[in-house]
Amino acid sequence: MESKGLPAPVIIPSELKELSRQIEQWRRTRPYRMSKPETLWMLAANVARQHGLARQQAQPFAEGGAGIPAAEGLPPAAGRGKMKRPTERVELNMKELEDILERAKTHPLTDEECAKLRKALETLLYLTDLVGDKDTTISRLRKILFGASTEKIRNILGTESAKTGSPPAGSPEIPPGDPSAESSQEKFKGHGRNGAEAFTGAKRVHVAHGSLKPGERCPKCGKGKIYRIKEPAVVVRITGQAPIQATVYEMERWRCNLCGEVFTAEVPKEVGPAKWDEAASTMVGLLKYGTGTPFHRLEQLQKSLGIPLPASTQWEMVKEAAEAIEPVSEELIRQAAQGEVLHNDDTTAVILETIRERRMRERNGDAGDPAERTGTFTTGIVSLVQGRKIALFFTGHQHAGENLREVLLKRSAGLKPPIQMGDGCHATSRSYPRSSRSFSRTAMHIRGGSL
Repeated sequence: MESKGLPAPVIIPSELKELSRQIEQWRRTRPYRMSKPETLWMLAANVARQHGLARQQAQPFAEGGAGIPAAEGLPPAAGRGKMKRPTERVELNMKELEDILERAKTHPLTDEECAKLRKALETLLYLTDLVGDKDTTISRLRKILFGASTEKIRNILGTESAKTGSPPAGSPEIPPGDPSAESSQEKFKGHGRNGAEAFTGAKRVHVAHGSLKPGERCPKCGKGKIYRIKEPAVVVRITGQAPIQATVYEMERWRCNLCGEVFTAEVPKEVGPAKWDEAASTMVGLLKYGTGTPFHRLEQLQKSLGIPLPASTQWEMVKEAAEAIEPVSEELIRQAAQGEVLHNDDTTAVILETIRERRMRERNGDAGDPAERTGTFTTGIVSLVQGRKIALFFTGHQHAGENLREVLLKRSAGLKPPIQMGDGCHATSRSYPRSSRSFSRTAMHIRGGSL
């Protein structure tokens, strides 16, 4: 019995149901926002053509006499959310497009003209889809329209060719037997395993052969004589240990049962009077200031390995070593002042001792000098001296320009003014007169309008 007033049931085509099932299955097994494969888009386009969607979309262009077949249609960009960017880049100008449209009024277009017009329409649909997307940025649109602003390999040759090393599309093919092809496919250095010669700081142990000596008969053929090869066979064995090692010396003690006198064995001469040696102080300094390992983190590591080394002890070790090598630091500053190019910059630093002293004065009612600078900064200066780099670091109340001025005061009078490379900080340029050095800023600060 028919129900009056109710609309006829909608019959969903089986092809559309199958397409919906495949898309739903693909979504369950893929990450969120991952682009759909081309096979699903082709299947959706075929279903759309079967039910008249593609013909309706392409019909206005076919009626205009442009020569585009109505059955082909255009890629459905508007309903995708994000259209895949065309991989091929075609350079067209507006005059060329206007000439194509003028010829379309009187003559059928050629295949080449149809392809150019099609690319222009696809680009328009693609950009329209991008503008409607909330995640699209101005920088992304610039990169799409005008290309990448950098000259990296992946931007010039394409991502795939930069990763795989394959030549870009359109480049001439090289025959497989050509020697130039083999040389172009050679691997770059620095991507293999480290050989035994790379372990310059490793301990070397000489292992003699257990049964052979020079001049003996060959144990295999029994006729020839064996001799020692200059290059030995090598095996690298890597072991682990704590950054700071410790040795406990247990000296025997003897006591007289009558008078009670105790006699202790002498400490070995190689131990020395100090609790730690120069190598331990150097290692703590390298870990702290060379690799950025804090004292408390090294303290936790050493404690977990059974060799406790408190942070306060580490500071004493570094302080003692710094006082011993102060003349070396002064000589490095003097040599850095003779450099041809000097890079300098600074950043804020936190020194707990200075903060504690300032707060103590404030509690005691001592406001101090209002003109006194309370900020603390770390300045880094890199000097290029005859092809060598010297890095200097200063921490205190002075800015980068003021520290650089003190370094350049030790420069020899007969040298020409150095080139200073710095940022756009005005304090840097005011701290030392321009007549005494050539000033240059980084490209980033130049583009930012710091000059």
